[in-house]
Amino acid sequence: MKAVVKTIYEFSDRVVVPSALGSHLLENQFHVNGDKAIVVPQGVQSVPARVATTFAKRQLGLAGKIVIASYGLINLTRALSTF
Repeated sequence: MKAVVKTIYEFSDRVVVPSALGSHLLENQFHVNGDKAIVVPQGVQSVPARVATTFAKRQLGLAGKIVIASYGLINLTRALSTF
């Protein structure tokens, strides 16, 4: 499991975590640099209108990048290793 998380992290420009604790766990349990982590709080946010993905990616510094979204914890049943 740690190898999968480390590999995903290695190939990622940014990693979204639900809290500062998520970044802390990446650093202390998976031994990766937390600088790539962006905190996006959990929960449903009130959004007045649908936001274009190109706009959202640009705001996060991910313009032109492929984004894989997965809700919940990463585990082997999610088949993220097939991407």
